[in-house]
Amino acid sequence: MIGRNVGIVFNNKHLVSQEALSTKVYDYYNNKKDDRNLAQATDGYVHHHFGLGPTLPHENIIEEIQRQENALTSHIISLLGIKQDATVLDIACGRGGNMFRVADEFPNSTVTGINITEYQTKYCNDQIALRELKSRLEVNQGDFLDMPYQDESFTNSYCCEVTQYALDLKPLFDEVYRTMKKGGKFIIATWCYNADSTSDRVKEIVEPINDHYASTMHSNKTYAAKLIEAGFKIVHDEDRTEDLIPYWELRKEWSMASGIEDEFIEGHKDGTLLYKFFIGTKKA
Repeated sequence: MIGRNVGIVFNNKHLVSQEALSTKVYDYYNNKKDDRNLAQATDGYVHHHFGLGPTLPHENIIEEIQRQENALTSHIISLLGIKQDATVLDIACGRGGNMFRVADEFPNSTVTGINITEYQTKYCNDQIALRELKSRLEVNQGDFLDMPYQDESFTNSYCCEVTQYALDLKPLFDEVYRTMKKGGKFIIATWCYNADSTSDRVKEIVEPINDHYASTMHSNKTYAAKLIEAGFKIVHDEDRTEDLIPYWELRKEWSMASGIEDEFIEGHKDGTLLYKFFIGTKKA
């Protein structure tokens, strides 16, 4: 059965096939519109990822959550090591929070996004037009397992909390490798489960999260193995689990809490859940 990682089989119904998973993901994000991500984006950057603590003194929970999510984006940008003339791919770009940050900070770069949904693709391209960035930004609707880009198109690629929408990581990493220039750098930011945890505890924490986010969570060891199998050299493996705990504790206080906060807090505190950054490079 697909959904198997180091002997663990998750029982979530959308994990019977990649088609079932992708359909659930499409429905979830195509209808995710008047949500907390949009409500907190008063600075114009709509994120679809978590945030890096610690929590600073604050009066407004929404502003602090947005600050922490921007901090995570800043960390991705620092890991990418983007040069001014970079060609950057944002895989499953959501409503463009990371993409627009990259474009604003590197005005001579070009940034391409790919997104599975009609709504988010249109949202991004409407924002690109409003920001007068059509000459160097575009978002295409498509499948990240079969991307409409030529071989060796991008110097830098990243995916932020989207790898959990690939039932098998290898086909996704193969596509990233194919579309990356030699010497290119691929950044992954992701939540994953600890392969050394007991299977019963992993299922207790992971299955509610998989149901909530229409996802399939992979283990930390699976990421490393599949990156190497796809041809990448892993040059960075960073654990930021402790920094996610203050973020989730803050999310739990918000009136727009999702109801999944306890699983993340408990899982991060006992080590069942990890938050990782991986960097893979393509041999020059």
